[in-house]
Amino acid sequence: MTKEKQRIMAIILIGVLLCIVSLLALHVGTIMIPIGGGVQSILNGMGLPVNFTAPITAEQEAVLWFIRMPRLIIGLLVGGALALAGAVMQGVFSNPLADPGIMGVSAGASLGAVIAIALGVTSLGMFYMPAFAFVGAFVSVGITILLTWRNNKLDTTTLLLAGVAVSMLLGAFTSGILTMINEYRLREFLFWMVGGLDFRRCGSIGFVGLVVPHIVRLLVGPDHRLLLPMAAVGGALFLVFCDTLGRVIAQPVEIRVGIMTAILGAPYFLYLLHRLRSKGGA
Repeated sequence: MTKEKQRIMAIILIGVLLCIVSLLALHVGTIMIPIGGGVQSILNGMGLPVNFTAPITAEQEAVLWFIRMPRLIIGLLVGGALALAGAVMQGVFSNPLADPGIMGVSAGASLGAVIAIALGVTSLGMFYMPAFAFVGAFVSVGITILLTWRNNKLDTTTLLLAGVAVSMLLGAFTSGILTMINEYRLREFLFWMVGGLDFRRCGSIGFVGLVVPHIVRLLVGPDHRLLLPMAAVGGALFLVFCDTLGRVIAQPVEIRVGIMTAILGAPYFLYLLHRLRSKGGA
């Protein structure tokens, strides 16, 4: 089989798996929804009148549309964005071990989130914590770039070291604030840090931007014209799969998606690190 046919098969496989996993994400969980009834409800909601033999109850339909559908959409968008960012970072640094947190993004977002919690603004609305986290991440990246910008260009090695230093500094600030807030707010921050899609409030989710672009690169090749969009699709697939698996393997307890991505992603990261070391890589 030629490389071109392999790429086409990989693209088809990723697309089919995404459709299957997305369908499962809508129907499996503590409350099971019949596939036929769920598909019928979705098609009817899209204005396509169909009538299968597997109707669903009003409770199941409410779970489908108001709990699982928003969660699926968030998983697709977040997973795609994380993997796309990871693919870009790995291309910039020419290093398959690079990820979106390499420039202090995660540390800045965590600092912003803990500031929002410490100030008590999270109780005012669901958008305050994501806004603070976004500002923290943006400022962190800005500081990292300013530290490495010389003669209208960036040195990737210096950028990497600056990102590590900024992350450590912001992590120290975060730890300092955590020691001064009360137990309730501390638990709120820890709950946010684990990362989840249930409340749609921008927690830390690791390994998506690290592992997925590398796997997709092996399947479709290094051409970024194809790699970037397929990394986004692969990231959406991986995150929705992890979220769905976390909801079903320990019912009625739910394992949050940030834990699942670490459980599934960390072994592959260690394998990748061992492979690079065996080849004499950094």
